Amino acid sequence: MSDEHSQSGSDNELARIHLQAQSQRAARQQEIGKMGAFFGSRDNAVVYLAMIIIVLAVIGGVVLAILDATLRGDMGKALAALALSALGYMFGSGAIRRNDDH
Repeated sequence: MSDEHSQSGSDNELARIHLQAQSQRAARQQEIGKMGAFFGSRDNAVVYLAMIIIVLAVIGGVVLAILDATLRGDMGKALAALALSALGYMFGSGAIRRNDDH
């Protein structure tokens, strides 16, 4: 009889832990929203946003360089400037977030 009681107690504990995990998962999903499901948490969103901008710019630069060979030198400079701007954005927003935490 005591085995059944201890097993029932452990089942109740497991059910409580499972419900708690589901509730935390639902709260996290609601916190990050639909865009967060794709980009991840706010910590990762900055990196993904900068990466998407750079990738789209590189694709556009390649297409323009193929269409007009005289643009290749200018595209290299523009992509380097964009990459540096994206890095500045990533590190700058990280510093702002750290200051907000304190």
